[in-house]
Amino acid sequence: MDVVETDEYPLIDDFLGSGVEFVEGHLKQCISYWESTICAPQFVLGLLSEGYRLPFVRFPDKCHLRNNRSAVRHPQFVKEAISKLLLNDCIQKHCEPPYCVNPLSVAEGKKLRLVIDLRHVDPCLFKHSFKYEDLHCLSKVFGQNFCFFCVGS
Repeated sequence: MDVVETDEYPLIDDFLGSGVEFVEGHLKQCISYWESTICAPQFVLGLLSEGYRLPFVRFPDKCHLRNNRSAVRHPQFVKEAISKLLLNDCIQKHCEPPYCVNPLSVAEGKKLRLVIDLRHVDPCLFKHSFKYEDLHCLSKVFGQNFCFFCVGS
């Protein structure tokens, strides 16, 4: 897929510069681009400035769950991935144990990926749901130039 730059929507890379490895923090630095150039809705601007907040119906029980077997099999990768997340301010180190500690997993594919297992938290979240017949019917629900995607359940 080719990315075409127009005068109307210059690439965000022009605002970030080259060689950006992590997205975290960089999108927030370009909030003016999202406001003035793209005219992003308030919901998107809130995500960029404050991050995504989980829609809790109730808080999960206090817990300290052990890492899954895949994380135990790859301790060096887990250590390096956490160090990289700390270095890039994606996570914060705390002196006191958190209220709820969820297990880590490692997704094994072409490359290893660190995954947090939130199955313990999932029942505590508000579930947004609606039913549609097919994607064609769903496209009629939204206005023109509205984008949507599907996530398998």
